[in-house]
Amino acid sequence: MDIFSVAVIAILAVIFAVMLKRTNKEYSLLITIFVCVIILIFIIDKFSGFVLEIESFIDSSFIKMSYITVLLKAVGVTIIGQITSNICKDAGENAIAFSVETATKFSILLISLPIISEIFSYLIEIMKI
Repeated sequence: MDIFSVAVIAILAVIFAVMLKRTNKEYSLLITIFVCVIILIFIIDKFSGFVLEIESFIDSSFIKMSYITVLLKAVGVTIIGQITSNICKDAGENAIAFSVETATKFSILLISLPIISEIFSYLIEIMKI
């Protein structure tokens, strides 16, 4: 499946969901969630090739794998959080959407903690010199 297929599936799902929203809002939301899951599965399937390419790049460079791992985790958390937040907004639950966005930001901060602590240790070493 390529981006054209994703676009066609998304557009058809939006048209179908909008038509259903008038009569049955619950089914419209289920269609939205289902299509988001299908697209995420497509992304995950394509993502494995990207990760292999990044790993081969890291093997030939001085970049630590832990940095890339943190970056990839942060991107994954961001994507899942944004999709979840948008689904909540589509359902009219703005407070829940805000909570999801806040939780996503804190999760990224926690994921980044090893790199932040390493930066601080470097700063401490520089200040001692």
